[in-house]
Amino acid sequence: MAVIERIQKLMDEQTKTRADLMRLSGLEKPTVYSLFLSDRKNADIRAETLHKIAKALNTTVGFLLTGEENALENLHTLFQPIGTGHLTIPPATTPEKLLADLEEAEQYAQASLRTVQEKKRLVQHYIDSQKSGD
Repeated sequence: MAVIERIQKLMDEQTKTRADLMRLSGLEKPTVYSLFLSDRKNADIRAETLHKIAKALNTTVGFLLTGEENALENLHTLFQPIGTGHLTIPPATTPEKLLADLEEAEQYAQASLRTVQEKKRLVQHYIDSQKSGD
């Protein structure tokens, strides 16, 4: 199933129109309507657009792309703290799967941190070069 078909299916299930999608996502009318043109069914969609649509439809970008929920994107729904040091593992997962998902999330967080640090370094370098150029 293509991304657009998943979007349409979710809209149908939630009885949302394209106008609702525009309102909830903040996307402009041409953007939303162009998604559903028959020649765009398998076209690339900007990540920002997918993110806005996913949020509007209460789902994840991963689900829109693959049709599968990704625990990494939904860590907040994987477990709920019950007091200090306790957690509930939903019946749909196992402790091993939860651990694997958390390890994947940790790797993602570390990679994201490295990206942020590199961007900070580049910005600081730019600031320093502007100061020395004055």
